[in-house]
Amino acid sequence: MTITLISKMLSIAIVLCVLFVIYGFMSKLSLTFLGFTSSTKLTSLSGPPVHQWNFENATLFLPGITNRLYRQEVYSRAARHHSRHLHGPKKYHVTRRQQQINHSFRRVCYYTVPSEEWPFLQPGQIDVSLCTHIIIGFAKISGGLLAPVGEKDEVIYKEVIELKKLAPELKILLSVGGASNDLGFHSVIETLEDREEFAVNSAKYLIKMGFDGIDVDWEFPAWYRPFEERFMFQMLLQELYYVYKNPLYNLTISVAVAASKSIIDRSYRVAQMAKYVDFVSLMGYDFHSFKWYLPLTGHNSPLYPRSDEWNMFSTVNLNWTSFYWVQLGMPREKIVIGLPTYGQTYQLYNPNFHGLYAPAIGAGTVGIGGQISYPVVCQFLANGGIREFDAESRVPFAYHKRSWISYDDEQSLEEKAKWIRSNYFGGVMVFDLNCDDYNNICGNNTFPLIKSILRGLTT
Repeated sequence: MTITLISKMLSIAIVLCVLFVIYGFMSKLSLTFLGFTSSTKLTSLSGPPVHQWNFENATLFLPGITNRLYRQEVYSRAARHHSRHLHGPKKYHVTRRQQQINHSFRRVCYYTVPSEEWPFLQPGQIDVSLCTHIIIGFAKISGGLLAPVGEKDEVIYKEVIELKKLAPELKILLSVGGASNDLGFHSVIETLEDREEFAVNSAKYLIKMGFDGIDVDWEFPAWYRPFEERFMFQMLLQELYYVYKNPLYNLTISVAVAASKSIIDRSYRVAQMAKYVDFVSLMGYDFHSFKWYLPLTGHNSPLYPRSDEWNMFSTVNLNWTSFYWVQLGMPREKIVIGLPTYGQTYQLYNPNFHGLYAPAIGAGTVGIGGQISYPVVCQFLANGGIREFDAESRVPFAYHKRSWISYDDEQSLEEKAKWIRSNYFGGVMVFDLNCDDYNNICGNNTFPLIKSILRGLTT
């Protein structure tokens, strides 16, 4: 009986070994078929090892192959590396080299072209002392060319560019895309000729208008789209880099990037992107807003996770996502942390339950489309709204009757700016100038939110 059992176990072990060998052989064969090998070769005795696989070659993106490339590059790496970052607490250390980097913090301010749906800030009302960069949003891609969305947008462009007379060091960039205006990117990435044509034509347009660069706001490559876009997006940035950094143009390239881990993993090859951009603006907001599938209140832009948040919920905050970008290969000095001047609104299911993760039945009735500017928040508080401050996530929220608002104020933004400075990131991005209190409605001076950020960066 014992001999029979031992023989069965040996047989099973032999079969498993054979299957393992076959699996290894087939894996190597498939990688060879794809053109990838884990071995490296030295370009010189002193040069770094170079992988033989070349993602830059657009001809390799054939139907069916990209799916395997994506799984190989993202999921296998996540299983052995990113999962530790996700499920285990990680203490971040700033190296001595990072401490010695002497860079001035970028102060990037988005300015939205005035419209009926958004606060109507005129170019002449902008305080140019607040920003090192102003990004005008948003242009579109039409017929492979940069184009304004509205008929009078170019007039606004010129009025903002005129502000450089007051601040010669100010950089003005044009943002292309946006949450509802980025479909044009699909038409300029398919072939090398399309990417080259867009890069040259867009550079000429920016120079003609007087801009200093472009802000690529594609939300988001490969999100609900084929995997190929993940790689094509990188090659688009590469082509922009080759053209924009020509001394003939010498233009800045920035990219507005997502904060959600799922989008980051799907949309970006971070370390490769870093070679072609001057900086990325990490959109550190919209972490929570009303969704029918998650009808609960939540912070728009929490700095830290709460102790009762776990798994994926513990990643939905500025601290986690910022260092995730560092871990994936984006240099800290190129990461500009995005902070909001607007808030998110909710309509409570029951006014008696008004804390965090309280049941909600829809977006709030105050504000515009579920979003609210800071002056309206001040009016909400003056009319009976009760402010509370989350000591763990380090952001406030307010409620009154059925209305619930997540927002940032001077206290939370100054603390976030100090966090940015102490962790040696590249600066701060504000979205946007329009939603700050530029008319001094709150009674704390004009642009109080952005000025509180400046205090945090300098004190």
